[in-house]
Amino acid sequence: MNESTLLQPIIGSGGDPSDVIITRPAAGWKQAPRHVVTRLINRIRAGIVMSDHEFVRLGASPGLRTRLPRARRTLLAGAAYVVPPEASPLCMWRINHGFSPTDYLRTGSGGGLRQVGTYVDDPAMLRLGVVGSSGDPHNHFRALGLVNRPKIPAPIGTGVVDGIRWTVEGFVQGVPPKHPSDEQIDSATRFLIDLPAGSDPISSIRNAVARLSAAPTGFDLNRVGDAIETGLAKIPAVVTHGDFWGGNLLFENGLLTGVVDWDSWEPAGVPGTDLIHLHAERVRRKIGMSYWDMVMTSFWRQDPVMSSVVGYLKGRRLPHHNQLLDVIGHAWWLTTAAGALHRSPTLAKNQQWMSKNVQLPGGFIAERAT
Repeated sequence: MNESTLLQPIIGSGGDPSDVIITRPAAGWKQAPRHVVTRLINRIRAGIVMSDHEFVRLGASPGLRTRLPRARRTLLAGAAYVVPPEASPLCMWRINHGFSPTDYLRTGSGGGLRQVGTYVDDPAMLRLGVVGSSGDPHNHFRALGLVNRPKIPAPIGTGVVDGIRWTVEGFVQGVPPKHPSDEQIDSATRFLIDLPAGSDPISSIRNAVARLSAAPTGFDLNRVGDAIETGLAKIPAVVTHGDFWGGNLLFENGLLTGVVDWDSWEPAGVPGTDLIHLHAERVRRKIGMSYWDMVMTSFWRQDPVMSSVVGYLKGRRLPHHNQLLDVIGHAWWLTTAAGALHRSPTLAKNQQWMSKNVQLPGGFIAERAT
């Protein structure tokens, strides 16, 4: 694909982050509604994670007469076109490292940017994010190197340019399912059973408590964390993905080919939480249940979730009684809520989301978790 047809970012200083849009020039007005929605989403994300280090400046799409008003030019083209300065950090990085884009930039986890291309003639994925922001790909790239399992992208290289961290990893073929089937969940379960055990005690609960400490939860986080850790005292830690849902699973011809986006991984997590999350997100996207609804109904005790989690625990040779399922279920809720707030910090100011997913009665949680 010719680079002139790609949307390019300007990564430098200055600019208005509200002008962020991630899309590519399209062939007419029919594409305009999709681009308007994309622009809105990215404006929201820009308010969360973008800084003066990372923005995209809009310009007229190529090939259109400049006498047309800007709004009309954009609508007619279906998108806006961006021309970066020749000396921009991203352009210089591409020249120095030989990364050739084959797709346009997209927003990734936490508001970072990602782009498919080739690196030394092999398919690769480039990720970009402001260092220290929720879009920083450092944690993701670290997971790729340490977990080191089939179906996980191979880490290739990383570095920092002008306050922007870049990472390059191998590209994994496959398509995420809209609604994972039972067979796909079984395949994902086998992948989770094969993940390595943690060498240290479970630490993901304390990490979740720390992440939630700045949010107005309305209950004693330390008490909840202590209750969950007590129930997990004899359970070994495992590597957990942290955001294990259909959108991060890739399939080809019915087979699991890749598990991507490891930004929320934990090297010493709670076994079973990833699998509960996969089931929970499948249900949430179909009927809209909140985390609160799932905790209140002990979602993890209902089939097919319970039989799936029990099969996973048996596969890892772990206990699988109802009391432990409740502890794992509450651990899933705590770590999932913390992960969501970490990736999108402004959710803490969204009272509706907080009341449905985070602000649960502390006594109820602590009593059920023990």
